[in-house]
Amino acid sequence: MGKNGILHPNITMKNLTTSQVAALKKSLKELDTQRLASEFYETLFARYPQVKPMFPTDMKELGIKLMSVFELVIYSFEEKSHNQFSLQDTLIKPMQELGKQHEAKGVLPEHYSIANDLLLEILIKQNKDTFTSEVEMSWWLALQHLTVAMLSRKKDGTQAPLAERTLRDTFHSIMKKVAGK
Repeated sequence: MGKNGILHPNITMKNLTTSQVAALKKSLKELDTQRLASEFYETLFARYPQVKPMFPTDMKELGIKLMSVFELVIYSFEEKSHNQFSLQDTLIKPMQELGKQHEAKGVLPEHYSIANDLLLEILIKQNKDTFTSEVEMSWWLALQHLTVAMLSRKKDGTQAPLAERTLRDTFHSIMKKVAGK
């Protein structure tokens, strides 16, 4: 369970501040993403072997996709009001589609909190010297935003409509904006 228990998609999310978004971006640049993904999945399967059948046999490609989603999310926070950052609206529908794909594979809402907590644990362990409480809180909030977006549903409980743009298109669009700055 996450710091506040299982996330509910209708909760009001706490936005990130300018310094938290900057801390996320700096932290991401310092990560050994391949090592992080590898340790994440190894630890996940060791602690929760029952989830292993939900995953493909080629974990290297999945690790690359996982880190790409984190990169996309981190670079997708936009300032909605002064010093208040949340995910860009254009990212929500692709994240809902990703959540739908996870659901089809058997991923339950409570699995997100398990994964988020495990990821934070590994981030802290691998980056002891640079992982301050601000960096930890920044990652925790970013993971909360990602999880809520992936689990969000319309009021009638059905999945939100499929985005016209794919996750890959959204990623490329956002990365072009980042590179242009």
